Amino acid sequence: MNRDDFESLLDGCLDGTATAEEQAQVVAAAEAQEELRAVLVRHADVDIVLKAERHDASDFAAEIVSLVTREEESTAFAAGVLDRFEAEERANGRAGTQAAKPAARSRRLAAPRARWGWRITGMAAAALVGVGILLHTALRQLTLGPSPTLIGEVADCGGDVFVAGPHGDIRAGRDHALTAGATLLVKGATSWAKVRHTRGAQLEFIGEARATFQLEKDEPVAPASHRVELDAGILRASVSPGAKKVLIFDTPHARIEVVGTRFTLTVASNATRVDMEKGAVRATCKRDGRSVRLIAGQSAIVADAIGTAGRPGSEPNGPRPPRVRAGLVALYSFDEGAGQIVHDRSGFRKPINLTIRDAEHTVRWLPGGGLQIHAPTIITNALPPAKIIDACMQSHALTVEAWITPRLPPYYEGVARIVTISEHIGSRDFTLAQWGTRYKLRLRTTQTDENADRSPATPAGSVCPRLSHVLFARDKTGRIACYLDGQPVRTGIWQENPPPGTWTETDLFGGDFSNWQRGRRIRLALANELMAAFGEPRPWLGELHLVAIYSRALSASEAAQNFLAGPKPGIETTRR
Repeated sequence: MNRDDFESLLDGCLDGTATAEEQAQVVAAAEAQEELRAVLVRHADVDIVLKAERHDASDFAAEIVSLVTREEESTAFAAGVLDRFEAEERANGRAGTQAAKPAARSRRLAAPRARWGWRITGMAAAALVGVGILLHTALRQLTLGPSPTLIGEVADCGGDVFVAGPHGDIRAGRDHALTAGATLLVKGATSWAKVRHTRGAQLEFIGEARATFQLEKDEPVAPASHRVELDAGILRASVSPGAKKVLIFDTPHARIEVVGTRFTLTVASNATRVDMEKGAVRATCKRDGRSVRLIAGQSAIVADAIGTAGRPGSEPNGPRPPRVRAGLVALYSFDEGAGQIVHDRSGFRKPINLTIRDAEHTVRWLPGGGLQIHAPTIITNALPPAKIIDACMQSHALTVEAWITPRLPPYYEGVARIVTISEHIGSRDFTLAQWGTRYKLRLRTTQTDENADRSPATPAGSVCPRLSHVLFARDKTGRIACYLDGQPVRTGIWQENPPPGTWTETDLFGGDFSNWQRGRRIRLALANELMAAFGEPRPWLGELHLVAIYSRALSASEAAQNFLAGPKPGIETTRR
């Protein structure tokens, strides 16, 4: 199409005499021919004309809008053009728009031909923009499908955090957008990610977590439901009560429905635990469909069935998942109920049963399981714990775990021994201890001295005077992790000398176990230190509910599993 024919057709469009077919020809010509597009560019600024004339009912801008809205497929384009100019008017102010009108009108009176050129420019430019928008939208829908819905964004993160992609995992950072269907991966016990959800929720993922954000409608007219699928790891959630909409959290075992609340989800391979801090939620067991309402202070374990705490602050009742068995070399469950013998129920090789010194005056067996130590004593064996030492020296890895109720303030203000394999207070292979409000793992390696004064420890304030699950794990590469109540906590290296000592945050503790002692005087002991060479004791007072030792490092998921299993082990005692 030549320029004269193009302008003639445009005149017909502006006058309202052009047919639908002629209107389509104008649009197609402007889109297809670069020369005609150049003609449009050479005309005066379209934005000024539209701004000056859009409020005059008799001007060509109104005719353009009327024309393009007759075509159903152009409605979105017309609205887009008008919105753009309205936004510019709001930015520049109404006065500038009105001032431009007289100049535009005088130009049309002085040069009638130019007036039609302005009209042509406005119409053709608008049509061209409209075609471009339509083509872009159609092409996007054909190639990419509809734009995904924004669910939230990563507010902050640390360690190894990724978003799963079709061609591999993409490392996530602050402000990383999360759309419907996105899967967030938190890799490593010390990694974490905080997410701002569009439903007014603040979500923190830790402990090797894997979460997928979903948006779905059960019915076309129903509002979309927002779901967070947590397949593994730990989630701390704070859901604003102002959201007024239900947010759903799914795990392999349970569905949690919340409106405004604060709670924690711990997901292991075989169970989910819900711990309420504020508000209320409804938890449903996926296996049997039973639901319970949980309020602040209550907890629930969901596996094949759902067990809840009868009152705030108590442990959930009902069935528990089994504990981790692989690598277990010693287990004490304190379920004897009487006497002075604590039995090794690991089933690994010959058991190392322990004897309570002066049991009648120092301990009390608790109803339902557990041993309360109310006066200094020691619980030990007369022979070296060879099976534990040999297994750990072979693997160069260790997990020490305890369900305990510590005292605050502690009876002994120094490093009170909870579990130890040592010769005396100055020589050991490892010791799990309470030091004021910290937990410590004195661990001998080829990079420490024989007392392991330089040792991993938790931050101050980690100890709480209630039933607690404490677990330290160190793998053969030197990576160390600590879990309190199933959740990873920061660890650091405590250097005791020179006093008062220093704490440096790290998750690495180098060396191996090739320098562990295997001598005839080394022993396994609970609640105190052996004193063969020194006279000062290191007593620990409190309640012992379970102690376990593994010759490998348990993962974050396994630490969570043992926490969900609770202080009663429920483990077979078949010897292996």
